[in-house]
Amino acid sequence: MREPRARSAVVSWTDRLLYSLSSWSSPKLFGVSLAWFGGWSVAVAVAIETLVSDNDKRELAATSSSVVAALGVLFSFLTGFVITGQWSRSRTAEGAVHSEADACVRLALASQTPEIGGPELRRELVDYLRSVVDDEWSTLETHGHRSHPGTPATRARLDALEQRVRAAAIAPEVRTAVSDELLRAAEGLAIARRYRLNLAGHGLPSPLFVLVFTSGVVLSISAVSIAGARSGIAVLVAFGLVLLIALDLALILALSDPFRGPMCADTTGMEMVLADLDDERYGMIAAPDPTSKHP
Repeated sequence: MREPRARSAVVSWTDRLLYSLSSWSSPKLFGVSLAWFGGWSVAVAVAIETLVSDNDKRELAATSSSVVAALGVLFSFLTGFVITGQWSRSRTAEGAVHSEADACVRLALASQTPEIGGPELRRELVDYLRSVVDDEWSTLETHGHRSHPGTPATRARLDALEQRVRAAAIAPEVRTAVSDELLRAAEGLAIARRYRLNLAGHGLPSPLFVLVFTSGVVLSISAVSIAGARSGIAVLVAFGLVLLIALDLALILALSDPFRGPMCADTTGMEMVLADLDDERYGMIAAPDPTSKHP
């Protein structure tokens, strides 16, 4: 059977920079973006004021005003496209996590059937959820721009859980409806985990961010050039454009990775299921097996 090709492990400096910026908090992202764009925009305005004559300022402002409209449309299209795509990816990641948690709930409910060994099955389910929250989740945040294989410990816990479910489902005393529900829940859990791992490490492509950032810089320079005409309205327009550009780029960075940064998916759904299991709302949980070979 042909093996799938692994994604290249080569990571550019732009990928590393984007990966680093995506971990910042929202206030830090928006504050730094505003300070950066505001600072160099003021520097450009001072340079124009110092080096450009009054006649050239008027000509520069007239030329820039005719260009800003086209650049504004391009920047709006690019940022709208990127924000929509990244927001959709972030919500998809949340959906994958919720689907995984829902599959755990279905499995916990099915485990209440007396003849299937519910306490042991719930023990395996608790071990799996704890492994995801305590072990595997942190690797989703640090994996970067590479395909994610999952952690061996969590994979082992899932294998043990699947084996327990299959053993319960094929027991002769188990009704067909219960057996089908167990198998569907286990299948849904495995699929949701695989989907979550596929989303990890697939954040915003750095070339796309570079394109959006460059278009924002060019638009900002054009807006500052309009302000060189010393018109109050022109200065107000330039200030508004620079402000919007900075905020748009900060929002894109905040949404750049579905499992990293201030607007990413989290483990709340899984932790709620784990808390219900620990409280034995679905029934008693068997004590850990000291002879288990799983970590």
